[in-house]
Amino acid sequence: MDLILWHQAGEYIGFQLSYDKSAGEKAVSWKQSTGLIHERVDSGEDRVGHYKASPILLQNTEQDLPAIRDAFLKYSASIDDDVRDFVLSHLQSAC
Repeated sequence: MDLILWHQAGEYIGFQLSYDKSAGEKAVSWKQSTGLIHERVDSGEDRVGHYKASPILLQNTEQDLPAIRDAFLKYSASIDDDVRDFVLSHLQSAC
């Protein structure tokens, strides 16, 4: 599980949480302008006979936000409380 956090002028303005890297990576992103978005990652590696392409995010309709929230709780025990609370507040509001 990887977390990218965007901030501006000391305020958190968005995040992207990537998970399931070994089983078909997915990402949950939140920005004030878009709200919570759940996407799958196309790694660009499954192109037989072609060079690897850049990874891109594609629409994903399958989601289990309570499970994502619970996994984040498990893996975020050692990060800053403010960061964890920011991410959790947006994950919980969507559950």
